[in-house]
Amino acid sequence: MRPGLIHGMNDALWEEECRRVKLSPPAVARIWFQPDWFIIDKETYYNHEYNFDSPEMQSFYKYMDLYLESGTEVEFNYGWKVAERIWDWYCIEGTPNPRSSAPRDLDEFAYSCAATLKELIENRGYTNIKYLTFYNEPNWGYADEGDFVVSSRIDRSVHKPNEEQKLNYWIDMLKKAKAELVKANLDYIKMWGPETSCSDASKIYWAKEFAKVDDILDVHTTHRYNLSFD
Repeated sequence: MRPGLIHGMNDALWEEECRRVKLSPPAVARIWFQPDWFIIDKETYYNHEYNFDSPEMQSFYKYMDLYLESGTEVEFNYGWKVAERIWDWYCIEGTPNPRSSAPRDLDEFAYSCAATLKELIENRGYTNIKYLTFYNEPNWGYADEGDFVVSSRIDRSVHKPNEEQKLNYWIDMLKKAKAELVKANLDYIKMWGPETSCSDASKIYWAKEFAKVDDILDVHTTHRYNLSFD
């Protein structure tokens, strides 16, 4: 895609990427996916009309083909960054960081997620998609910052970092997506997440809260950085 091409990605490097993956295939690959790759505009999005043949989707299929051929299972990471062309209606209203905004409309987000998975698995044949997660490291920072923004700009002189607001939004997103998967007969897909980061205390807090929805969340995932042996 364009960001990779700007940094020098080309056909020769892609062939090398394929060679390396086939030489030592991952058991599972977490693949980030942006809904704006298939979104045409606001009207068609709400009419459930999507473009699964866009240039971005064609690039995405190259990776999916590679992992399917390599026998690699896919953790489908639905939602991460947001393209500027849909900021005005897709993002949280008033967010200072729309590129990392959570979806404003969780109902449509959940519906489009199930519709995309149905397209990928049943119509495109990517039966190696086994797991589903959303966004990235949602517990990082204030509610209006990080990789998962769920609020308009907040006054830091008054408000402290509020993990509960992000946690509740992510759980609501999880529940709605699970319900749509059930409707689409895709409930065999395991729900993973929420890809937490930051301090051990934060990770433990989220893990305990997500234990309350273990009837939906199958695997709790977390990212560790600069971890000492102790």
